[in-house]
Amino acid sequence: MARREQAARLFRTVSMTRPSQWLYRLRRVGMEWVDRADWDVAWALTFRREPAALAGQVRWPHFGVGPGMPTAEGLQDGRLELLGRVWTFDGPDLPWRDTQMPALHRFHLHGGGFLKVLAAEGSEESGALARQMMRSWDDACPAPMRPAYAPYCISRRVGAWLSVFSAFPSEQNGPLLASLAGQVNALSWRLERDLGGNHLWENGVALLMAGYGLDCRSSLRWRRLGHAILSRAIRDQVLPGGGHAERSAMYHAVLLEGLLELRAVVEAAGETFPAEYQVALERMAEWLALVVGPSGLLPRMHDSTPGPCPDLGPLLGATGVADGARVAAQAVDGLVVLRGQQAEVQLDATMPGLRHQPGHQHASTLSLTLAFEGQRVIVDPGVCGYAEDPHRAWSRSTAAHSTLELSQRSSSEVWSSFRMGRRPERVVVDGPHPVDVPLGSAWLVRASHDGYRFLEGRPVHERTIFVWHLPGAAVLWIRDEVSDAAHAAVSRLPLHPDVGLNGARLEGVPGSIRGFGFDEHAVEDAFYAPQFGTWMPAKVAVGRSRRARPCGWIVVVGDLVVNDVESGVEIPAARVTLSCPDRSALPL
Repeated sequence: MARREQAARLFRTVSMTRPSQWLYRLRRVGMEWVDRADWDVAWALTFRREPAALAGQVRWPHFGVGPGMPTAEGLQDGRLELLGRVWTFDGPDLPWRDTQMPALHRFHLHGGGFLKVLAAEGSEESGALARQMMRSWDDACPAPMRPAYAPYCISRRVGAWLSVFSAFPSEQNGPLLASLAGQVNALSWRLERDLGGNHLWENGVALLMAGYGLDCRSSLRWRRLGHAILSRAIRDQVLPGGGHAERSAMYHAVLLEGLLELRAVVEAAGETFPAEYQVALERMAEWLALVVGPSGLLPRMHDSTPGPCPDLGPLLGATGVADGARVAAQAVDGLVVLRGQQAEVQLDATMPGLRHQPGHQHASTLSLTLAFEGQRVIVDPGVCGYAEDPHRAWSRSTAAHSTLELSQRSSSEVWSSFRMGRRPERVVVDGPHPVDVPLGSAWLVRASHDGYRFLEGRPVHERTIFVWHLPGAAVLWIRDEVSDAAHAAVSRLPLHPDVGLNGARLEGVPGSIRGFGFDEHAVEDAFYAPQFGTWMPAKVAVGRSRRARPCGWIVVVGDLVVNDVESGVEIPAARVTLSCPDRSALPL
């Protein structure tokens, strides 16, 4: 890429940030320089250990972990599984200093979430192993070693250590309590105000957990600082419909888990959980219940994968919010959910999220997913990792998603691992509107975005989807139109690895996929990430047009056959004959 274009991209990215972020960034750089300088005075101020006791006996809520994460049995056998990779260790000495471990795995290792697994198991053997691991970490990771003392790792570690102290109270915990107090003091000087987003939220929750969970000289200071951070984060990051502003269901669930843990710590200390936090907790739980629904499938849009995510069933059960409606048609914070008895469609018509923190955003505007009887059919490709590599670049691009790509460009300017420059400024959703059909229920949604306005003619992409839920089947009709047809267009429908496509016939689930309005369409090879660290081969239906004329797809899942499709399909002027086993032909 030419230097001029690189500079322009950097400018577009930086212009989205807040001026305060740069001031805080300079402060953090200064603190890191002080750390490297090894000044005894600075260490005494910012890494100060102090005597501490447990403020109350917390009945810690445990929600389990996703696939590819440690289990109590594995840890007791000397096996550490993190995000699809396995390390073996002797005794309690985990690979704290293993510099060959990928950065993402090191962050999870030093976050210590696996200690919650031992605390939940509850046996004396697990308690002894947990304490030994904490002592091993304390000996192997002197301040300010990175990433052990990275603010995010400290924030995640606070809850993990408190869960062990609550599950296994003992006089032996004294030195470890003092160590945790020192870690929280370090955190209080190194808050991630320059990053913001979920990182700063986690900082605030950790300060509050320590402020209420530990009885020490700094507790009140931590509380005040934590309340200031979390109150602001909730106002900034919880959207009107209850979704988190970074648009990732995984991080949404992790942040919700933190609020539930914080509530338990506050109540154990004999205090009242603040009303604004409780309201945010309930709204976030309602959003998660809606998008997960009775199938329990975690939406994979943006950086979302089941590994680090808590078990959603127990998590939602602890909130007291009922499961998502069995039948639902709703647009919430731009995410459209169209759910029937067997099928579920979700349309990502969200804005790209926090302008100042786009790290977990993908160029996936107006992409959609389809599941049938609990089986994912049309999918978001998922995310394999956060390293700056071709997989990461591809998984964030428009070309990886089930939406329309114009002139081989992405609708949002994603680059590096966590950067985004140009993005849609306007995403409009109209619907879902009920449609009168002779059998079952049907919904129509129209949405558009201007993410391609940088191209000649400032084209706007408009997508119309029609979903018809029938007994034992469903029909998904997708139509894309562009306001300026001068651009080549590619439409893709990525399929789950368990689903194939032979001609128009689906394999793995009953049904078919047919395209219309394309110059050519084919089935090509693609990838799917079931969790961090893992790619699987998959297939993708691809339709290409030299000029962006109206085009789209008709997808049928279940015991229903599309007998005839004519190009230029329009609703209600479509000429599609649907034959249902228990009813004569139904005109769409």
